[in-house]
Amino acid sequence: MPVNKRNLIIILSAAALVIAICVTGMIMLQNREMLIVRSPLLFRQTPIITFVEGECFYRENDNSDWLEAEAGSKIKLGFQVKTQRSSKIDIRLHKDTVVRITENSLLTINDLTLKTLSLNLEKGQLYGRFHRIFKDQSLNIRTPTTIAAVRGTKLAFEIKESGSSMYTDVFSLDGITEIINPELPEKPLLLSLQRKTRVSAGNQPTTPAELDDKEIDRLTKIINAINEDQVLLITNQIQFAPNTAEMTSEAIPELEKAASLIKSQRKKSILITGHTAAVGTPDAMYRLSIDRALAVKNYLVENGINESSLEIVGFGGEKPIADNDTPEGRALNRRVEFHFNE
Repeated sequence: MPVNKRNLIIILSAAALVIAICVTGMIMLQNREMLIVRSPLLFRQTPIITFVEGECFYRENDNSDWLEAEAGSKIKLGFQVKTQRSSKIDIRLHKDTVVRITENSLLTINDLTLKTLSLNLEKGQLYGRFHRIFKDQSLNIRTPTTIAAVRGTKLAFEIKESGSSMYTDVFSLDGITEIINPELPEKPLLLSLQRKTRVSAGNQPTTPAELDDKEIDRLTKIINAINEDQVLLITNQIQFAPNTAEMTSEAIPELEKAASLIKSQRKKSILITGHTAAVGTPDAMYRLSIDRALAVKNYLVENGINESSLEIVGFGGEKPIADNDTPEGRALNRRVEFHFNE
């Protein structure tokens, strides 16, 4: 009998300790947001530039010098990012939350914590895939005429000028987003999937209109092409003979460019991915994409790149970035990408 009583005391004490630990842990998670450290969901929490094409720059604040942006550059609270003509830049802000700003744009990171994200697009265009980690997470996009409380997942913002006036076109491909003009905050508008609205200075957002097929296709291609992983180079200039992995002479300049970029990365590991147009059987296209990635790897190794730093993978036609129904679209889909192995 004494033994049973002693065991009961031990069990009750252990249960009380477990309850105390759980309660303490919940309080710490709520008040100190320790989930950022503990949860494997957020192992990619640090915002980072994942892809750059053309002339793109970033700086810490208004008084800092502009620095040339490159894949792997870290982004912090208060940073500004700008793009020049014919340029674009992808930024991974949280896990599964990525944005792209295109030519002649200026973006400021106004707020950046685990539960709040506020971006200020001062000019240009922003396209994004947004993912809410918490129910009470706040995701906001601001332009000179618009504040968008993001609930949707795929959105686009394009700032335009007409004479002396400025307006923002907001497009929703998915979900619901609350739109207001900061000058007239008393009448918010809910923008649902595959709808658009225009917000001009001094006016309420226009009545949502349906996106047409051309708009949906254009925006889907842009948003789906945003890179979550760090990418060194995406090119369709490495040409092959039809339905083979035999590179043409026109591919050499682009291969030399790729080799130079890889050498500049100071022994970082690179993943070469091959992509084809969706023409033919999936199995044949998959094998062809692997063979082409391997041909690129072999060329790079023959020209001084350490073989151990290169890996390959093929996707066939599974990841198109353009329409396979046109020759121009198929030409864009036949590409080679060089990713950093993170």
